[in-house]
Amino acid sequence: KAQRPRFTAPRQLAAAAPLSPNPSAMPASAGPSAREECCSPMSSHALLPWSLVGSGGRERACDLGGLATTVQHQVFENMNDLAKPVRHKLLISIREIIKEAAVADPDMEKPIQEYIKRCINLFWGDLMVFVDMSAEDAMEQHFKGREHKHLASLGDVPSPCSPIWWRSLFLYSILPFDKSIFGQLKDPFFWVHTAFSMVSLYGIRVSYYSVLLFFILMQNPDEFQIVQFIIMLKGTFFLSGGVVQGVRACWGYLHCVHPGGCHTCDRNGPAYTLDTTTQAVDLLGTFTLVWVAYISLRWSVHHGWHKVSAKDTEIARKASHGGHLHHLMMYDLLCLSVSTVLFCYLAFEDAGILWVHQQAAAAPGPLCAGGTRSGPNVTAALAPPRSASDPLHHLDTWDFHRAFLFGRMFYALLSTPFVIFRLPGLNTILTHTTMTGYNKQGRCVTFCLPPVK
Repeated sequence: KAQRPRFTAPRQLAAAAPLSPNPSAMPASAGPSAREECCSPMSSHALLPWSLVGSGGRERACDLGGLATTVQHQVFENMNDLAKPVRHKLLISIREIIKEAAVADPDMEKPIQEYIKRCINLFWGDLMVFVDMSAEDAMEQHFKGREHKHLASLGDVPSPCSPIWWRSLFLYSILPFDKSIFGQLKDPFFWVHTAFSMVSLYGIRVSYYSVLLFFILMQNPDEFQIVQFIIMLKGTFFLSGGVVQGVRACWGYLHCVHPGGCHTCDRNGPAYTLDTTTQAVDLLGTFTLVWVAYISLRWSVHHGWHKVSAKDTEIARKASHGGHLHHLMMYDLLCLSVSTVLFCYLAFEDAGILWVHQQAAAAPGPLCAGGTRSGPNVTAALAPPRSASDPLHHLDTWDFHRAFLFGRMFYALLSTPFVIFRLPGLNTILTHTTMTGYNKQGRCVTFCLPPVK
């Protein structure tokens, strides 16, 4: 005996999906692939005895399946809305427990305790937004039918060797929508991109990132991709200009300083074997590209599952495109200013020392094996204080090698916070963006790993 179902669809849902012999009449809210899934041979409706129902019954069952999907979507949305306050209450309780444990030291000063509490509150607001976004993303991914095959087929296939074809090949090989870092490590093109992004000589790195930024901004620039570009560029600058350059400087000074107080660092030291022209191009080019990308954020669009509303939390309400990236960019500007001051100071010091050496050049003293004059007379000539205006009269003789080496390395090492933003999970939480990538047609789509075979 047939029983009446306990749940009756709302009238507006029934009106949105009337029973029709045409499966194309199903509502759009049911998802772009709901009709295909409903009437496909592999769907659950294929288990019905269609020979007994007939063709018209099958079409009517497809309409009923689409209506059921719509109703199910509405039920899940209502359940998510009901669960959100409970979820927030639980997260806030956990936050208070963490705050109490963080400031439990009785000897901790009151200002330090307040600062720690503010930092936890700031991070926790972003975490709550991320949790809500993840819950809605999971539901949207299930109901909208945005599967891997569908995302991979979006866009028109470009003509071979056309500019759009080269753009699609370039972006998919470095920013794919269906490969994690482990999948990219197996791709030889990934290592080619990594090599170009790390070589700072002759403007190679700046040229590479200029092409990448041009391709990203070429068609509907995505917010997540622009943020990733900034973080990736500053991260590679931290590695190549900070870590690698620091190791190279230590190794170079180890080989140019000799026993007995003699050295040849003014000829073959790390500062003098450095091509200052190309390194200056790399430094200024990196700074310029980062700020061009940051300014372009205001014209970016969103291609992810769910865009975080600016009024989700008080923190998110005050955040613009890129989340906390704005504060990081202000920090980068401050770091450049401090590095410039350090560069000027070191250049002035080197100019003064060079001027004193010129004054003491006539002083008698033995020459060491490396060619540097040493002895008590030269040491005495370097000891007396000199006037600050003396080296300024000889600006054409200033040597900027050592000042540029340490100024650039100092600025690169200060880019450490950008590496923190690169970490998985923290990236999404702190920048308020969702992961995207490019398919083989050059379309920016939601990040979606292929199904496990």
